[in-house]
Amino acid sequence: MDMDQVFKKLDELKQNEAETEEYEKVLQKCESYRAELPPLSQKIRDNYPFFGMSGIIYAVFYTFCLYRNPSGITAPLCALGTLCYFFLCLRKLEIKMGKKCIFYAGSIVLLGINLCLTDDGFLIFCDYTGIFLLLLSGLLRLFYEDREWGLMEYLSAILQTAFGSLDHLGRPFEDRKVWKSQKKEEKRDNSALKYVFLGILVGLPLLLIVMLLLASADSVFGHLLKVNVLKRLFGIGNVVDTFFRIFNICLMMAAVYLLSYGLLVKLGSKSVKIFSGKRHTGEPVVAITVNAMLGVVYLLFSVIQILYLFMGRLSLPEGTTYAVYARQGFFQLLLVCIINMTLVLFCLYKFRESKVLKGMLALISGCTYIMIASSALRMYMYVETYDLSYLRVLVFWGLGLIFLIMSGIMIFISNRKFPLFKYCMVVVTILYLGLAYARPDYLIASYNLNEQHINENVDWRYLSRLSADAVPVIVEALERGEGDEFADDPENLLYFRLDMNVGGYTDSLRGFNFSRYYGSVSLRRLR
Repeated sequence: MDMDQVFKKLDELKQNEAETEEYEKVLQKCESYRAELPPLSQKIRDNYPFFGMSGIIYAVFYTFCLYRNPSGITAPLCALGTLCYFFLCLRKLEIKMGKKCIFYAGSIVLLGINLCLTDDGFLIFCDYTGIFLLLLSGLLRLFYEDREWGLMEYLSAILQTAFGSLDHLGRPFEDRKVWKSQKKEEKRDNSALKYVFLGILVGLPLLLIVMLLLASADSVFGHLLKVNVLKRLFGIGNVVDTFFRIFNICLMMAAVYLLSYGLLVKLGSKSVKIFSGKRHTGEPVVAITVNAMLGVVYLLFSVIQILYLFMGRLSLPEGTTYAVYARQGFFQLLLVCIINMTLVLFCLYKFRESKVLKGMLALISGCTYIMIASSALRMYMYVETYDLSYLRVLVFWGLGLIFLIMSGIMIFISNRKFPLFKYCMVVVTILYLGLAYARPDYLIASYNLNEQHINENVDWRYLSRLSADAVPVIVEALERGEGDEFADDPENLLYFRLDMNVGGYTDSLRGFNFSRYYGSVSLRRLR
């Protein structure tokens, strides 16, 4: 018998006032539902009016901010609102936050602000991914003891929490039924508020439908409504399309409500299981042998890099120029650096401690530094000839990230108590914030169109495909007289103008984006 049937049976027995053995069994069944829940999960159920109402308000606010508007002015408000929602829920659960949440909250706010400063689709995707991961990581730190967690434990906990929340999508309905049954005979002071809120939920969609029907019935009223209300606020101008949008809006609100409530229940259940496996049990001789073979090759490679690339003192193979030699192999070296970093971490976690093994890992790490420098120098020389591109910017950023992570690994080799995962998380967050606020498209256009650097091989078509972040720089170059053939080609300019509106409703208050705004202002100077 499931829970719905249990309570249905209980209501029937109550109505008949049957004090029978069956009635006692039903009561025991109801009590068993309470006993099976963890304390925090039970607290969420007992306080359903608070968590249910706050979840609905958050879902409405979230939908208002982000519905078909991922990078508008309301995006940072949504990030801040998300923090406020979970802050209130944690406070109701009597969970102390403290100073350890400052970094997570500050980073989430900065990522939210960046959403309305850029038109770069890749950065927007990474911003939302970063907000999600930081939010989950911060919540896990509050609900669990994570002092002994490493990289794999955190990844496992994040995945279990994210996907485990889907198992609790039905909890709001279940909690409401239990709470309603428990409070059925009690007078509630919030009954009027409940009906007011219910009236708002029913009235808002009905109000929109009536307004749209009246707008289609009277052209004057319709023009006033579209221009001053719907279009300015939501960017809505088509009556038929609006009915579909109302459905999608309701669907989005329901999804946000169920997922946010399910996430709280999953965290409150504390059901995350960490499978750390057997650590430091492997025979170090195996790791020493593998790293010794690699170390010999890496040492030889490092010596060649120092003599040929950095110092340029030895002669190159016949038919190979120094420029060609310097500009090849950076992607292969980047991949080797990632392999080395993974190998060192695996050895540190899997094999027993050994001074010889530590020395070999330190050697591998030292050679990795030389490979990082070699790859960076090769990429720099390549960019000097072929200009910047998005992928090349990411390569420089990735090399800097690997350098800092390898530095943390070097410390961890000598001191196993060093919080490597937290260090890596801080490094990744800070470096990404630097990349996001620097705006790669802007950097690419600034470098490729620099007055002292620009050449006849500028790829104008590639630049025209960049986001609105690059538009002011390109317009400035065109105003200087660069790229005359590009300026006279209306198709490219038209493509540019269309690119300005990608992903945003520029005539909507919610969709205002600083990058698109400054780009459109710059384009007006060419018209």
